[in-house]
Amino acid sequence: MALARDPLANRHVKRVRETDMLLRLRVGDFRVVFSIEQEALFILMISIGNRGDVYRRL
Repeated sequence: MALARDPLANRHVKRVRETDMLLRLRVGDFRVVFSIEQEALFILMISIGNRGDVYRRL
């Protein structure tokens, strides 16, 4: 739940440049793109994939 409370506190989490709604988490060579709904403490995974391919599917 720490990710839902303050996702940017993790040094591997950054905002996706094209939008303020999406965040990305770096896990080695992979990226997890996600969105957080603060009101419901809901984390929605948008895409998981290699860092070269994950943003093409957004």
